[in-house]
Amino acid sequence: MPFDDHGKAIAIGKTKGFVKMMASPDDGRILGAAILGPDASDLIHEMIVAIHFRATVFDFVKIPHLHPTMAEILTYPAEELVEKITAARPLAVAR
Repeated sequence: MPFDDHGKAIAIGKTKGFVKMMASPDDGRILGAAILGPDASDLIHEMIVAIHFRATVFDFVKIPHLHPTMAEILTYPAEELVEKITAARPLAVAR
């Protein structure tokens, strides 16, 4: 997800960069993440915690993220992955 499509990044003029999240197509477990751009060194900590506690994208999208914040951008790829995994395996990952 590009920073230039994120309201907070646009508002503060920090639109160069992206967030990427990888998850298992079987159960949605978050396998990794990459962040390149403003505040990346602060934003990555949320992903470290999620991976450490073996969170799934289904878990992650339930975590409240304040608006507007830069951290809110992490919900975008998680929501997209939930849609893709659910569409591919609607009965297997029903939550």
